[in-house]
Amino acid sequence: MYFFNSSFALSQIYLGHLVDVHGRKKTLLITRFIFPIYPLIWFIAWDVSFIYLANLIVGVTNAIATLAVMSYILDITREEERASYFAVYNMIVGFSQFLGSLSGGYLGDYLTQYGGLIFSIQMIFLISIIMRIFSAIPYTILKETIH
Repeated sequence: MYFFNSSFALSQIYLGHLVDVHGRKKTLLITRFIFPIYPLIWFIAWDVSFIYLANLIVGVTNAIATLAVMSYILDITREEERASYFAVYNMIVGFSQFLGSLSGGYLGDYLTQYGGLIFSIQMIFLISIIMRIFSAIPYTILKETIH
């Protein structure tokens, strides 16, 4: 947790300019396709150092992705609409995190009946990898806002 929070905070400060340099769409595409690495590292982890590495990678990636999304919303909205767009974005993110955690927990509990705890955890990680890849695909149709 500390690796994630530290890398998230420092990345926003020191790497935030990459969103402006490389563009919102390109940054979002790259970061969204990096997110499946997190459950993949957890899937193959046999030592706690893998977990630290995963948190470091995703902390940096999440910080850059957050800045790119916020910048993208600022670029595509009129000033009087921005609060509503940010509110809807934050609600969708929070709701999806809640549903993902809840359904992953229930599915993991259900899968323990068929192969034990390690099997169910690994299956949840595989499902998470696949879902993160598919959720990144819609970002390919975004229009770049920096020219």
